[in-house]
Amino acid sequence: MLPWQGTATYSEVGSDESPTDTVANLVWARIDGAQDPPAITYLPTGDVTVTMGGTCSGGGTMPLSGLTSSLTTYDFVPADAPARNSYKGQGYESATVGITCQGQPGQTFVGPWFTVLPPSPPALPFFTVSPDGKHMTGTSSPTPGLTWQWDLHAVQQP
Repeated sequence: MLPWQGTATYSEVGSDESPTDTVANLVWARIDGAQDPPAITYLPTGDVTVTMGGTCSGGGTMPLSGLTSSLTTYDFVPADAPARNSYKGQGYESATVGITCQGQPGQTFVGPWFTVLPPSPPALPFFTVSPDGKHMTGTSSPTPGLTWQWDLHAVQQP
């Protein structure tokens, strides 16, 4: 299975902090070892940059830990199954970065930099890989002001 490479962005507009988390050098690599199809699980590497808006400033950049993050693709289900070529995932960092809000120094969690939620009510398919099998691109905005965007491409390994 090819790794997935690209970008992911989380933004929350309208809150006091109005954070944006951006991972511009994101790589999802398949977990080494035996995995049983139909699902394939990937772990992330890259750096997340947090920037603040609204009444806050500050932020920072840190490497992804990958401890609470995964991407799952459903490549090996029957061709007529609704989950065929679908994917879901969560990227979350519990680390904090320094910010200043209304003149007061503080900290904020990096939080959920990548979330591909199942449809509501939960049903298949989730989001699906492009017909050529090389692109995962999408936007999820479960509530006004809260948005995740991602643009991932399958890359050949050397």
